[in-house]
Amino acid sequence: MYFLIDESLPASLGRMLEARGHTVSRVIEVQWLGRQAPDLEVYRFACENRATVITCNRAHFRDLFENSPIRTCVLVVPQVSTRPLNRLVGVFLDEFGDQLEAADGHWFWEVDVDGGARQANG
Repeated sequence: MYFLIDESLPASLGRMLEARGHTVSRVIEVQWLGRQAPDLEVYRFACENRATVITCNRAHFRDLFENSPIRTCVLVVPQVSTRPLNRLVGVFLDEFGDQLEAADGHWFWEVDVDGGARQANG
């Protein structure tokens, strides 16, 4: 999978995902997005590049996901320190990774601080 990591999340999350064989870009490293890129531009980039956005910004990305004529994948994670975040995302992928690949690129998942996950299909 191709993941686009929002700027508020640590670089170590990207390294963990790459170690699992995924392709990763950080919003701040994408030349035409950069620091403080508007969420709409991040979402559009993800849609155009078939990327899964990983973000802590539930409200804005939920709104974009529900109201956009085009869809991509969004994974909302809790704002926790680096190690717990990497563990939560790793466990999430272990548990749901096969479903994500089969979801045709349109899904919205939220991971709780306790590791629970909820899905809303597009």
